[in-house]
Amino acid sequence: MLGARRDGRGGVTERTHELAPGEICGGCGRRMAYPKKDTSPDTRSITLRVPVDEAEAFEEIFEAAARHIGAHSEPHWRYRTVLWGLVLALQSHGADEYEGKS
Repeated sequence: MLGARRDGRGGVTERTHELAPGEICGGCGRRMAYPKKDTSPDTRSITLRVPVDEAEAFEEIFEAAARHIGAHSEPHWRYRTVLWGLVLALQSHGADEYEGKS
């Protein structure tokens, strides 16, 4: 796949060089995806919005949590980390504990 430069209006002005899988484009900052393996499951993307002033800290905490539970080196580590956290939330005492009323 070729890297490209954006013209500021969502269009592409020129193609600069071939990007290898895992390489990050210097123009737009996106990482080139690796080819899908035949054994990979079908997936879909789910996103969430984070306040701008909390985004960097959120990413650091997210990665630290994934490393803590051993998921960071696994495929789909973000999904596994969120799933692990959701299961723990469901095992807790609910809203009273979340609001600090436990």
